[in-house]
Amino acid sequence: MKRTKEDAQLTKESIMESALDVFITKGYSKTTTNNIITKINLTKGAFYFHFNDKEDLFKQVIAKELDFISGLIVDSFIKEGDEKAKVGHLLFNVLDNFYNNKRFRKVILLTWFRVEVEVDCHIMHDKTNFNEFFLEELNKLFVQAHKKGKLRNGIKPLETATHVTALILGIYRMYFVTPKYATNINFSKDILKSYINQIFI
Repeated sequence: MKRTKEDAQLTKESIMESALDVFITKGYSKTTTNNIITKINLTKGAFYFHFNDKEDLFKQVIAKELDFISGLIVDSFIKEGDEKAKVGHLLFNVLDNFYNNKRFRKVILLTWFRVEVEVDCHIMHDKTNFNEFFLEELNKLFVQAHKKGKLRNGIKPLETATHVTALILGIYRMYFVTPKYATNINFSKDILKSYINQIFI
């Protein structure tokens, strides 16, 4: 039976989903291509049709989630409303994605706790680029608000954008490390709301 593009895409998605679980269980360095193939009863040919090797698979898994959340960030800037509304939309979009997108949480768990990284490796490069993109987009909103006199006295746009980025990343980390404080999305949203209200007039 001839395979369709849809069949091929489903197979690729299945490989990526299974690989995430194997990477988390065994750690990236200890995971082999055979571990992934065995988990979903796949042939080597099917694996290598979609991916060059384990590293290529890993890169695509990470890139997929970073691309998705980058889209959420861009979406926040086309919403109607003032800078305060856009900042709120951006932060709640990012938070909703973390709490409601299990695969994204797995990627965070994997890249923060289950990968042995070197400073010059591709995953560190990708994460650095994403964090800089997030911070710079936030800074643009705060600069606009500052020019319009909508920020409280003493609020510095870049410094505040850095604080908010660290706050989001801190919530992510606490979810895994000290879950009793961060597994409730409403509690985390209240923290963000409180911070936003302290920034804007």
